Amino acid sequence: MWGEPVGNTRCEGRFTITSYVTDPSVSPNTAGRHLRAAESALVAGEQRLWEILEAAPVAFASTDAEGLILDWNAEAELLFGWSRADALGRNFASTVLPPALHGAYQRELSELLEVRDGDRASRVAELTALRKDDGDCPVELTISRVPADGSHLFRIYARDISAQRQADADRRFAEEQLMYQSLHDPLTGLPNRAFLLDRIGHALSVARRDSSTIAVLYCDVDNFKLVNDSLGHQAGDELLVQVSRRIQDALRHGDSLVRPRDDTVARIGADEFVVLCESLSAERDAAGIAERVIATAIPPFDLAGERLFVRLSVGVATPSAGATGASLIRDADTALHRAKERGGARYEVFDADIRTRVVNRIRRENDLREALESDQLCLYYQPIVAVPDGAIVGAEALMRWEHPQHGLLPPSEFITLAEASGLIVPMGRWAIQEACAQLTEWQSSLGAGSPFHVSVNVSARQVAEDDLTTLITETLQRYPINPSQLILEVTESILLSDTNASIATLGQLNDLGVRLALDDFGTGYSSLSYLRFFPFNVLKLDRSFISGLGHVPADMQIAAAVIEMARALAMTVIAEGVETPDQLEWIRRLGSHLAQGYHFAPPMPAREFSDLLEPVGLQLPGRAVGA
Repeated sequence: MWGEPVGNTRCEGRFTITSYVTDPSVSPNTAGRHLRAAESALVAGEQRLWEILEAAPVAFASTDAEGLILDWNAEAELLFGWSRADALGRNFASTVLPPALHGAYQRELSELLEVRDGDRASRVAELTALRKDDGDCPVELTISRVPADGSHLFRIYARDISAQRQADADRRFAEEQLMYQSLHDPLTGLPNRAFLLDRIGHALSVARRDSSTIAVLYCDVDNFKLVNDSLGHQAGDELLVQVSRRIQDALRHGDSLVRPRDDTVARIGADEFVVLCESLSAERDAAGIAERVIATAIPPFDLAGERLFVRLSVGVATPSAGATGASLIRDADTALHRAKERGGARYEVFDADIRTRVVNRIRRENDLREALESDQLCLYYQPIVAVPDGAIVGAEALMRWEHPQHGLLPPSEFITLAEASGLIVPMGRWAIQEACAQLTEWQSSLGAGSPFHVSVNVSARQVAEDDLTTLITETLQRYPINPSQLILEVTESILLSDTNASIATLGQLNDLGVRLALDDFGTGYSSLSYLRFFPFNVLKLDRSFISGLGHVPADMQIAAAVIEMARALAMTVIAEGVETPDQLEWIRRLGSHLAQGYHFAPPMPAREFSDLLEPVGLQLPGRAVGA
């Protein structure tokens, strides 16, 4: 049995060997062998431990209770720059820790000495350590007391965490970038809708506390699409950047009504900006800000050396009871549309009247959607007659709405709403198919050789958004009618938007054999170039000129010129709105081919129109219908 250690120790290298007094009953030779074996085992164990620590990918040091370094491995040399020979005997804190941490380090050692054996006797901390070359590095330092009775020795492990910190920094940067991108517009760098909604919510809370008010200004560039179409999207993007800067500058350099915050202005759509005005004393203060924003567009913009003049329109909304960020943006947008309806380059404030109109419009739009889904729409037909003998040669299909509460509604009551809501596209598809189905039924009674035709109105939006060529192709395959018996009527508005695309679509329809009519000629932006570039077969002379025949010389001259021009271009002329025998006589004298109007018959349901029909075989001149 081994006794307790006694004085008599010697130091061999870095290991401490202690002599023992043996049991007197054991012979000296045996005791010597035991002692040498124990010493060998101890040295071997210490050697294996040191080899492990030398190979460990972590810096290791051991110190006594005074903090003097007793051991120092190769990783410690690399990490701190001190060789083992130089480090041994130095104070650990003074060697690798900044002066500001010395006191804390000593307190940690003292607390570890007080920890009872068996309890967790270690401390871990992340700190910046010093190197011999006066550099520094971030490390994770673990200090533990050697687990032995009464030991005042400490083991210290130091791990270089600079790569980890860099990885953490990179991760935080990436997270911040993702957060920034999710809340900001990539083109202008302005806050987006999500950020704006948060800001408005906060501003509403502040306004309720301090009895102030806020305003939301919804701004956009008038006719921005023309900029993209004429100058290209790159120029359009540059214009938006310049507009955003001008708005921001106007708010920064104006009066104090708008606090100079980076998130005061947001971009929430293609050319749509929102200004948040906080801490207003009265709603009227927002009007001055709106005027200042509009004024920013007065000087021309420089786009790739081109001077471009644009205008801004603004809608203003202030909060009412229960207002939210979303409701304020919606109300401001509604006011903006009102400003555009009144000509643009102005502002409108959302009020109770606008709210009522919006509610009514939403209700009417829902009703119209329901009408389309529940077969409340129908077609009425107005006869088109040959001027020379009054024979019915065709019909114009006109849409009606059989409203459950309001009765039969004409197109003037709902077509504008259908255009604005986009419902005109499915409504137009339905009208074409319904008219062709009815034409097929009439054709069976009129005979296969009849030149009878049906005209259907096609909206500009339907040409732009619907695959009209495919629709007509499928419809002609479904119904056994001659393509020339179908006339598609378009207004001049279709010619003002994306002319190249319109020419292509109308050209494809003409190739199918379908006839094309230019409706309401002479009332809008009529241009002879339309008749040259677009494949029109029919020209409809607007009723406003017909009403003046016989007593308004200018109307007579215009009507005569249009009819003569159409004849020269081998086009068929249909005079609209003929209501009196005198008007019929005048268009006969002027040479109009066809006519329609209440003088002959009003629009009527298909079943009533069927009673008027007799087999007809009128041959019209040139490229006339039925030719």
